[in-house]
Amino acid sequence: MKIYFYIIFFFFTLINILNAQNKAVDDLISKYTDKEGFKAVVMNDPASVILQNKSGDEANLAKEMLKGIKTIKTISYNSTGKANDNCKKFNSDILKFNPGENFVELFSINEGKTKIKSLVRKSGEKVTEFVMLIADENEPTIIWLNGDINVSNISNIGKILKRQ
Repeated sequence: MKIYFYIIFFFFTLINILNAQNKAVDDLISKYTDKEGFKAVVMNDPASVILQNKSGDEANLAKEMLKGIKTIKTISYNSTGKANDNCKKFNSDILKFNPGENFVELFSINEGKTKIKSLVRKSGEKVTEFVMLIADENEPTIIWLNGDINVSNISNIGKILKRQ
């Protein structure tokens, strides 16, 4: 009987792992994650990770904003001055980045040398993946979310992550 439990557990774990992946995002993160100046963060079940040190109204607000999000992956370069070659290559990769099939642009902003683009992938009427690409000379960044995403909460999620 135990063997059936382990098989079922393994099956559901494998499904969750496969659903929480975007090959293009993973490839780009792995390309730069070990290079100097880059910071990569992966949060599976981000609500529990972020809510560890919060309580009261702040915890309830954060819980509501993160409801349905299974995974957050981000990588950014933080320049302490002049951008190096890795930063420039990363910025170039962001400008031509394609997260995969069936993504549609939600919005884009071009402000000087900074370019921001948000893309979503839907399954029916639900947003299941969200990618934000920030091409910037000093702090290029990619943020990827998956799960059952409420797009109106995404700007607030950024505020919560900054406090971490």
